[in-house]
Amino acid sequence: MGLFIEEEQEIRVRFRSKGPIINTIARKYNGGGHPFAAGASIYSWDEVDNILADMEELNKAEAE
Repeated sequence: MGLFIEEEQEIRVRFRSKGPIINTIARKYNGGGHPFAAGASIYSWDEVDNILADMEELNKAEAE
């Protein structure tokens, strides 16, 4: 799951997972955290599509 919170100069992203390790995606976007709970900051709503695509790819890889 990804939660996006718009603040004045950034969009905070919170990642939570009960399955795949999610902090790898957070690190890709200059964030970090625990394997199943992590966060990052982005600066454009355009980046949301990239994050969602990364999350979908991670879920597909986990299902294989």
